[in-house]
Amino acid sequence: MPPPVDGGAAPAWAQDPADRRLLAQLMQPLPLCERPFAAVGEALGLSEDEVIDRLRRLLGRGAVRHFGPLFRDSPDPAEPAFAALQVPQADLRRDLLTATRSGLPLLPRPYEAVGAMVGASGAAVRDRFAELLAEGVIRRIGAVPADDEGAPDDPEGR
Repeated sequence: MPPPVDGGAAPAWAQDPADRRLLAQLMQPLPLCERPFAAVGEALGLSEDEVIDRLRRLLGRGAVRHFGPLFRDSPDPAEPAFAALQVPQADLRRDLLTATRSGLPLLPRPYEAVGAMVGASGAAVRDRFAELLAEGVIRRIGAVPADDEGAPDDPEGR
């Protein structure tokens, strides 16, 4: 990681190698499986709870601006609400995009939690997210780092 431009100390999260690896992993698409945080943790040698706790801490410190669906049509991936409101088709698609506009729940089964909010199963939510990804409505489901925190570059240039 390059030294801070202003000559100050690196952000606290950047000093923790596990946080740096987690953020880099969460900038990749989140797995569309029943326990995505467990899958991320397995890849990094962390427990599911540790992944969720670290992500909450990164969000709380401002190192991550947004975690959840990143809409293709939104000018700012951390403000996806307007993209959700532009979806003309009703039902699960609209409800799903509206329910996740501020991010995914940081729970072991986030897709099931979203399903409970919109009256669908976790499997139906995962299937619909897969369709939205394939249609290009959503670029990916993952983290948006704060630009001024020295986070790793976003692989999609955002």
